[in-house]
Amino acid sequence: MGNQELLVIGGNSDYLTHVCNLLNDFGCSPRQNQVIDIAECLACINVSNHFLYCVSKLDATSLEEFKKLSLAAPAAEAVVLFSRPSAEQAFLYLNEGAAKVLVIPPTKEALPTQTMEKRLAECLPQNHLNLAAPNGRKSRSATEKRLANLALVARSNSNILISGPSGSGKNYCARFIHDHSRRKGFPFVVVDCASIPDTLIESELFGHEKGVFTGAANARTGLLREADRGTVVLLGIEDFSLNNQAKLLRALQEREERPVGSQVNIPIDIRVIATSRIDLRERVAKGEFREDLLYRLNTIHVSLPSLAERREDIPGILANFLDELKLAKGLSSEIRLSAQAFFALCCLPWPGNIRQLRNVIFQAAAFANFKYITEAEIAKAINSPVIKYSFRSAKQQLEADYLSLVMKKARGHVPLAANMAGRNRTEFYRLLKRNSMSPTSWQPPVERNVTAA
Repeated sequence: MGNQELLVIGGNSDYLTHVCNLLNDFGCSPRQNQVIDIAECLACINVSNHFLYCVSKLDATSLEEFKKLSLAAPAAEAVVLFSRPSAEQAFLYLNEGAAKVLVIPPTKEALPTQTMEKRLAECLPQNHLNLAAPNGRKSRSATEKRLANLALVARSNSNILISGPSGSGKNYCARFIHDHSRRKGFPFVVVDCASIPDTLIESELFGHEKGVFTGAANARTGLLREADRGTVVLLGIEDFSLNNQAKLLRALQEREERPVGSQVNIPIDIRVIATSRIDLRERVAKGEFREDLLYRLNTIHVSLPSLAERREDIPGILANFLDELKLAKGLSSEIRLSAQAFFALCCLPWPGNIRQLRNVIFQAAAFANFKYITEAEIAKAINSPVIKYSFRSAKQQLEADYLSLVMKKARGHVPLAANMAGRNRTEFYRLLKRNSMSPTSWQPPVERNVTAA
């Protein structure tokens, strides 16, 4: 989003101004509009394609005004902000097309700073990001907006939890956040939790004194202190034992570390970005992960779905990979893809996600002598028979992906999805039926979208 304005609409000027002040302190550039002239509001919405709707009074008038905006701009992402929680009202707004409902109290002091920052981060467009284009030097099409949003999240000093399957871009995401944060220019330390034996985690993170255990011939500075004023990335935080989770939690709470064998606590100034391949809430429910540590790490959550769930990003990712290859090989001409190869790459399931896609495109380019990649080189790279994706089959796959994307944005609300797609309701239902899709698949429980004060 860069310096682009964040549109904030509401009826109550006091609450509207309060929200704008909070967003301004968070590093955004809010544009304040009172719901007086619907046409003027719609003109602004059509430019930004995202808006915040502030509700200080839970009444029929506010809902009716929101309904008018939502119906007139069905493609826009709307985040509704309540001054106080109401599950019943939240359901009504979600049913009228709101992407999410959040509670921002009318006073800044009503919430802890970290909680308020987390709420404000969720106000940004697609805060639970689907990041693409790892190793890319430029963002394209579907990835541009997401990278800009991530840069906004990076401005906060809060800890971040990045979740997603292996190969989905978590490492790149962490690096991007650091490079766009206030800590850029200071250390960026990556800790691969799975590769360090459980008995050595404490000395690796906090350091140790000389002679404290066998082999400790010299004192050693811990990785947390090495990252002072910078960022620590904990890859695979789910691999931490409960014992080491407690020690990490203590360091984060106190903002200091104590080397093994020392009696002196040393202050540390770090931002922690933790990554996980699984939903840590499930580990918490099983008693395998500390809930208080999850709260400390999950101030802002970045979710990276599998590549199969965001196929619209594949063209941009491919373009970045081909540019990377051209630069690495010092080529004077572009590496090109045949239409058949392109369709195949867009339609394959990619269980290994972006990492697998990168390996395949690099191998295929080598097989094609870094000139023109056909489906034969793709098939060779994935060690499968030659892929025969006709234009018809590729079109069917893309249609299914498009329907899924629209229904997800409309949260299973078929009239809204049909409006977004520019189709009448009957035709849209026919498209869903042809692709064996049910609207209920995109209708999450209401409570997941309501944040209590």
